[in-house]
Amino acid sequence: KPLLVYGGKGVDEVVRGFQDAYAADSRYRIAHHGTELLPPDGARMQAVPVTLLGGDGVVPILDEGDLRIVAFRVQHPPVSPAYGYRIDYKGRSVIFSGDTMPTAAMSEVGKGVDVMVHEAVSSPLMHKVADQLERTGDPRRAQLLRDAIDYHTPPVAAAEIANAADARLLVYSHVIPPLPNRIAERVFLRGVDAVRPAGTVVGYDGLRVSLPVGSAEIRI
Repeated sequence: KPLLVYGGKGVDEVVRGFQDAYAADSRYRIAHHGTELLPPDGARMQAVPVTLLGGDGVVPILDEGDLRIVAFRVQHPPVSPAYGYRIDYKGRSVIFSGDTMPTAAMSEVGKGVDVMVHEAVSSPLMHKVADQLERTGDPRRAQLLRDAIDYHTPPVAAAEIANAADARLLVYSHVIPPLPNRIAERVFLRGVDAVRPAGTVVGYDGLRVSLPVGSAEIRI
């Protein structure tokens, strides 16, 4: 079946662009393997625009038995609308911030979640990288990095939001700049321990967090 792709205004454009970009690839693979193995509809995507009535609040986008997913507005100007998502399944729960500045919606919608996955950008590290770029003759990229800081969330602010939600585990995602070693990670997390001394993980490629049903366990 076509893959349903939920999103805010503009999701139609994104889906159409991906389908156009991969149309030839899909045709070739279907021709090679056959329609029984690769049904043509399976290569398609279907945009499902999600609108928050009144521009605020929470809207369910999937409610099937034990599975419930809701969307809510976060702040990432000039991107508008920008959404976060909460997923609940058989008593376990995860909330995803997406890209956002600090917003109360994360702690309000995320009350009592097992896991909060929150983006984070380190202003001190970004400024250091920008200063180095400037010194090596790349002021344009330096300015792009400085501009990016103000529409993201500092690690300490994300920790405060997780605390306000009483989230059991905070996982930092969208970690910027990349952290090449433990020293950089310590700088990235500077001040977090004072706010949230436990229940924090810096996300990395391949990280797997499991929430077994019928348990309070969080497996990392």
